Amino acid sequence: MGVLRWLMVLGLFCAFGWVIWTVSKKIQSRMTTNGSQSLLERESTSNSDTVDETVRESTVSNVLIIFLLFIVLAAPPFFSTNTDEPVETTETTETVRVVNGFIIKPFEELWGADLSGADLSGADLSGAMLRSAKLQNADLRGADLSGAELWKANLSGADLSGADLSGANLTSANLWKADLSNANRSGAFLWYANMSNAILLEANLFDTDLSKANLTGATMPDGTIHE
Repeated sequence: MGVLRWLMVLGLFCAFGWVIWTVSKKIQSRMTTNGSQSLLERESTSNSDTVDETVRESTVSNVLIIFLLFIVLAAPPFFSTNTDEPVETTETTETVRVVNGFIIKPFEELWGADLSGADLSGADLSGAMLRSAKLQNADLRGADLSGAELWKANLSGADLSGADLSGANLTSANLWKADLSNANRSGAFLWYANMSNAILLEANLFDTDLSKANLTGATMPDGTIHE
């Protein structure tokens, strides 16, 4: 396609040059003739002025047409940013993870989603809306739930070991017998959460709000059993 375009450009240049050369030769010939004509000869050729004018107008029109064609066909190769050389492009292919018919990705709307027993290990659900979601017995090992909305979510028996729950809202969530060992819950809200018999071994509870949370029988980070 590039070779064909350049051939068209070359042809237009040749045609344009030929028209200019023809016009200049006619003008030069006319000037020479006019200089050598006698008064009588000039009077005899005055009747042909109209015909000459028509010829000149036709020549100018041809020049203008070729010039416009040059602009349309020849200009793009000079001003286009496209080249025949391959351009390296970096494509990022993101694999969409679908579990139980729900798309698993950051900030996804999963209000009341039934993901009970689902394999969500290593999933990125940061900032996701998981209010009242059913996540009992789900595998959430190493999952990113930072900043997620888990208000009244059912996480009973879920494996959250090594998960990131920093800044997550777990108000009134059910975490009965959930495994939260080595989980990062710094800055998380666990108001009125049911954490009875939960495993919190080596969990990061820095700045975690456990106001009114039920920790009966829970294994605390230091290994002690909360009464």
